[in-house]
Parts: sequence; C-alpha cells; structure tokens
Amino acid sequence: MKKLKGLSEQQIEEISHQVSDAFYDYKYNDEDEGLIKYIHSRENMFIYMNAIVKAAYKSGLLYTTSDKHEGYLMLSGEGFGRVGFFDGLKMISAEKKALGGFGKMKSFIKACFAEGSTIETRMRKAKKKFIRIEMLVVRPEYQGQGFMRKILNDVFKYSDKKNLPVILDTDDKDKCARYEHLGMKIDRVRNCGDKFHMYDLIRDIGEKKNISGVPETMIQTLYARAKESKKKKHFIYDEQAIDIVSKLDYDFTKADKDMKMSSGVIARTIMLDKMVKEYISKHQEATVINIACGMDTRVYRVDNAKIRWYNIDLPETINIRKRFLDEEGRIKMIACSAMDEKWADEIGTVEGDVLVVIEGLTMYLSEPDVKKILDIISGHFSNNNVTLFIEFMSPFVVKRIKEKSIDQSGAKFTWGASSGKEIAALSEKISFVEDRSLVEGMEVMYPVYKVIGKIKPVRNISNKIAVLRK
Repeated sequence: MKKLKGLSEQQIEEISHQVSDAFYDYKYNDEDEGLIKYIHSRENMFIYMNAIVKAAYKSGLLYTTSDKHEGYLMLSGEGFGRVGFFDGLKMISAEKKALGGFGKMKSFIKACFAEGSTIETRMRKAKKKFIRIEMLVVRPEYQGQGFMRKILNDVFKYSDKKNLPVILDTDDKDKCARYEHLGMKIDRVRNCGDKFHMYDLIRDIGEKKNISGVPETMIQTLYARAKESKKKKHFIYDEQAIDIVSKLDYDFTKADKDMKMSSGVIARTIMLDKMVKEYISKHQEATVINIACGMDTRVYRVDNAKIRWYNIDLPETINIRKRFLDEEGRIKMIACSAMDEKWADEIGTVEGDVLVVIEGLTMYLSEPDVKKILDIISGHFSNNNVTLFIEFMSPFVVKRIKEKSIDQSGAKFTWGASSGKEIAALSEKISFVEDRSLVEGMEVMYPVYKVIGKIKPVRNISNKIAVLRK
C-alpha cells in the first residue's frame, strides 16, 4: 500500500478517468443498479469520481498498489483523518453537478439514509474507532489477478496492528459477496429504494478463520514457508503464507517441532522456485499447470504478468484455498482430482509451451495413479511441448522413514521411485531428461551439504525432482 504523492493535475485526472471508467463499466446484478441509477453518463461519472479522487489526494487519503497503479484505495478514520473542509466543499459542489443539481443530490442522499444511518455514523455515535474504506478500485486490466485481496490484506494488516475494525459500504450484492469472501461480514443491508441497496460490511478486530477438517499436510507445508519467511535471514520469502497463517485458528505445534519436514519443504521451495523461474524466463507466455497445489503460492513469486497458471486440487482443498486467495483471469483454480481428465478438459486447448509441476503428491499415490496422470497430460497436450517437474521419493524412504508431523496427521507414504527414468517409463510419450536432488536446496540452507551431499547414499535418500519432457 503506497500513498500517492507529488502528482500533477494531469496525473490526478488520469487516475480519475481510470476510477470513473471502472465504476461506470461495472455490470450490476439484477437486484441492484447502484450509483448508475443516479449518474447516467460517463462524463458525469468522471465529474463525480474526479471530485472524490482530488479530495482524497489533497487530504492525503489516496493510496495505490505499486508504481504500476493496478488499483486505488481511499482510506479514512483512525490514523488517516478525513477529507479537509475546503476540499470537502469542492467535492460536494462537483457531486451536485454530476448528480444533476441540488434537487437530485438531495434525493440521492435521502435514499442513502432511507433506512437509517450508515455503519460509519453508527460507529461514530457509539464513539468507536475504526478504519473506513471509502473507495477501492482495481483497474479492469488487472482484475482477476488477486489485487483486490492484496489491497484488503494490506488494510487488514494495518488494522490488526492498531487493533481496529475495518468498515465499508458498497452498492451491489455481488461486490458485497466478494468482500465477504475476502474476510468481511455483512453488518446490515439498507433498502434505499427500487434496485438501490447499500451493503454495510465490517471486519472485526483480529478475526481468525477456522479450518478444522482440512488436510494437515497442506497446512503444515504452508506453515513451514511462513515460518521460514519470518526469519531475519530467510532463504525464501512467501508473503502470502505469512498472511494466511496469521489468519488461521489452528494449532501448529506439530509442524513447529518437525524440523526435518520443514527443512525438506524449504529445500524443495528453493529448488522449484528457481527451476520454474528459469523455465518462465525462456517461455514467457507458457501455460503452467500446478497439480496438487494445496496452499502453494509459487505463482506470486514467479509471475511475469504473461503466463497462464492453473492451480489444481481436490474440491475440498480448493474450497479452503478460495477463502484466502482470489484467483481468476490468468491465474485460475480447478477443483478436480489429478487422476480425473476433467481438469484437462477445463483447461482446454492451449497454445505454446506447457510446464507441469507436481510436488508433494506422488509419494501418497500408487504407480497406476501416477501413470494415469501422465496419460492425461500426454494425451490432452499432444500438440504442445510439455516439460514436467515431478517430485518423487525413493522406495527406501517410503518404507523406512517417517516425518513426525506428517505421520501424526494420518497421511502415509505409499509409492516411490529410484529414478525419474522409472516415472518416464510409465508413459511411452514421456522421456527422461534429468533428476535434480533436493540436496541442491539443502546446500543453500546448510553449506555442509556441499560436502556430505556428494556422498551417494545421501543424494539417493533425498527426494528428487524428475525433469521429463513430452
């Protein structure tokens, strides 16, 4: 979240156009007409939003996501202040013009208060402190890429530090549903007239999400990345993992004590982040398919704003993922078993190169399961050049080694391979390229592995990433 400063009048006007176009072009649901009921032209919408943007900017209340200005945010309340008096007068004057004169402006205000006071008014009467989101806009070309969630998460982080609730109101049922999905709750729905409702929402102080019943292996690997990222000298940094873990009502005691599991997760993350980045640098418009994604957030560390990325997992896992990550557009979720051809059908025909990443899965499957996945890939993407990065475990580890937190969760290792050649042999259309030992990741974390990692039994016992091609 970056406060906008030093803008010229032309730059402010450009932002106003971006904001007003986003509002004017929004497709309301059948039950709501929202602001469009009172502002009937693009020109008047610009006048209205320009007044708000100018007042917000001059009062120091206007923020953006980054130097790319993917979205905009206007905040008020505790720690932010309010629109200045004279800027407020100018805003009211412009809004009156946009709404078609004093009479229509009066009707608009009367409608907004038809069923009583707003959530802001009620909070002020109760003498409660709060942070208010006055405006949140993601530019159309950046929608569906998680920026709305990112903006809200930045606000939530600040509100948690200050121990304050966050409030807002919106004029559309679908917008309201999106805010609910991203962590807010409906406080009240105000009926402001025919096809005009105002939805008051609030996020209370320090709300945690209960995720009882989800696969523990998924949560433990997420926690391992968050824990590593919070270290002063971290080897990976996963902002999303930190944020998600902070919102969970969950006992991480088992994962916190299982150093072997944590080290393996971080070593794997170091390696696959590097391998996927290298692949994307050479295939900048590729399609990446992340099978058994769990709560993996790699796409946000390697994204080049061009790739198409599909996160695939079982429906129960995707349902949990959707509570924390907003993925549409280039980045999508598909709720489906890896062994079900429906995920490939949902992706459909793709152009260009394809990368398939499978981590933390094969050791829980059977050989026929692995073969089935390879057959789906080679059959559906027969006209594409496909590269596969598949993590696998040695048969020795499957039979004899246990990771404490994984074992206590009830998950069991069931299948392994001595080499990626054995995996490639399961499909006549797949060829072996090389095996990459997770020792490479361990070497980054623990330099001693540069020595002991050369010992053949050590390298053989470590999980590997098979690099395969179709």
